[in-house]
Amino acid sequence: MNKGFGASLTGDKKHNASPALHAKVSMRRNVLDAIGRDRARVFDAYAGPGAMYDGAWYEAAQYTGCDEEWFRDARRVFVADNQVVLRALDLDAFNIFDLDAFGSPWECATIIAARRKVQPGELVGLCLTDGSGLLLKLSGVPRALARLAGVGGNVRLANRGHEAMFSRALDVVCERMGARVVKRWRAVATARAVMRYEAVVMEGFTG
Repeated sequence: MNKGFGASLTGDKKHNASPALHAKVSMRRNVLDAIGRDRARVFDAYAGPGAMYDGAWYEAAQYTGCDEEWFRDARRVFVADNQVVLRALDLDAFNIFDLDAFGSPWECATIIAARRKVQPGELVGLCLTDGSGLLLKLSGVPRALARLAGVGGNVRLANRGHEAMFSRALDVVCERMGARVVKRWRAVATARAVMRYEAVVMEGFTG
């Protein structure tokens, strides 16, 4: 069953601005419920100061974060470029991927789609924050989003097609992983920059 959340932001570039934080945490807790806390193995590609960990992921059986900035806390976190780490790790070790990006999450999503195949009947969670809205307002499309959605890098009034591009890109990611979406939650924040928040649970094809 799909659940929607509404949010209104200032547009400031912050790790987590209220009231978006509540929507994002709620979606991640929904993913935890669907996967099962005792089975949840999280890779948090934009770990930041730990808002998503404090709100949800601390309850997961395993947690691994990644951020280019080091924060002094007890989390297990790679201090590195997340795309490099995603190309180096065995992604089968994780069944939840959190891409809470300031800008485009689709570069990381593309890597995950190429390297993590979902087994038949297996459940895998994917949480996305897409901050492409400002660039789209300027008729530019992030390169990875353009490739996944099958559009050009410059599209007039591209922001009007953000939802369609987001949905197409997500469909392609799931297809490449060999899975279909069985649960989905979303929220949209509109201000100077449009942010889209989405979380899905996908299941590996069984036939």
